[in-house]
Amino acid sequence: MQLVYDYHGMIDWIVARSGESDKFVHVQAGLLIWSLTALVTGRRQGSALPLAVVFAAEIGNEIMDRLYLGNWNWPDTVGDAAATWAWPILLSIFLSMERAREEGTASRCPIPHIEKEEEGLRLPS
Repeated sequence: MQLVYDYHGMIDWIVARSGESDKFVHVQAGLLIWSLTALVTGRRQGSALPLAVVFAAEIGNEIMDRLYLGNWNWPDTVGDAAATWAWPILLSIFLSMERAREEGTASRCPIPHIEKEEEGLRLPS
């Protein structure tokens, strides 16, 4: 149980030092976890893994809050989850749509391949 108290104390310290609201810190934490996961794993930010890690981290955070408080505070829990997940979800959707659009455009407008001949290079006609 000491881990729960230490964790909550660390979170309170971060929020106090930020000078911002709890929800603002959730937004920043969600974006930080999402970006760092993509960076560390080498996955695109629009892929499922960074988003899954943000989901798992927020669920873990809310479980720690539940253990600390002794009960669920549903309005706070839902607000925290929404603040943490909103931008990573939206950015993942936008990046996935952009990638799909680029891949669709690339398949419709192929770049001519350079063919090698014995005498030199030529573009196909």
